[in-house]
Amino acid sequence: MTSNLGHRRFGDRCYQCGAPATSVEHVPPKVFFPEIKHVGEDVRKNLLTIPACKAHNEDYSQDDEYVAYAIVCGANHSDPIDGHHPIGMRHFNTKVIAALERSPRLAATVLKGLTPIKTPKGRAGAFTLDLDRFELSMKRIASGLWYHRTRVGVADFQNMVVVSPDLGFAETMTAPYEVMSTLVETSPGWKPLDTWDPRIFQCDFIDEPQRYFIQQNPFMLRMVFYQGFRVWVISDGSRLL
Repeated sequence: MTSNLGHRRFGDRCYQCGAPATSVEHVPPKVFFPEIKHVGEDVRKNLLTIPACKAHNEDYSQDDEYVAYAIVCGANHSDPIDGHHPIGMRHFNTKVIAALERSPRLAATVLKGLTPIKTPKGRAGAFTLDLDRFELSMKRIASGLWYHRTRVGVADFQNMVVVSPDLGFAETMTAPYEVMSTLVETSPGWKPLDTWDPRIFQCDFIDEPQRYFIQQNPFMLRMVFYQGFRVWVISDGSRLL
């Protein structure tokens, strides 16, 4: 398989850059999965690991924490009955609240621009997401899952496109978002990765999308956090954008 992403085949080398691996990276990072002491049950079973160097594991820990907490704060709308995901709420009320109270700087970052709003399901808060950190985190997760599936590393993130239809600005996006939404939701060939607790994270792949609609694209990925917060990653969105 060939593409313009600069793929490298690794053995015990970092999934992203090919340097000698010094540790393993959980994918998605472990911080996305609550600890048993915070939610009362073990949702960290069967987590995937991949080889990583220090620069592509430990050096991103603060970004991983920020994005994980932002998703927990923003994804509690996913329950169809009362708008609150039960594990997400327990995680928010224990670990996340404690972390934000302990670090005002982290709270100011995660809940930047916090504004009270009213929704059909009651009162809530809107905050400004750091899209650069969010997109980088999602690209790292996608490339890690791709590596786990194929043992092929993605050395260049420039041609990867990240979209979440559940972010507040999604409604203002025009044709590119709508085209991607149609492709993702109607395309054949999806293959699930049934590893994690599906209440926390779900994922499926199309790892040969060129067979269906896009040429020279190694993969398309859709992820769901807390059964309601959707993120899509396509390895090259040039034809869409």
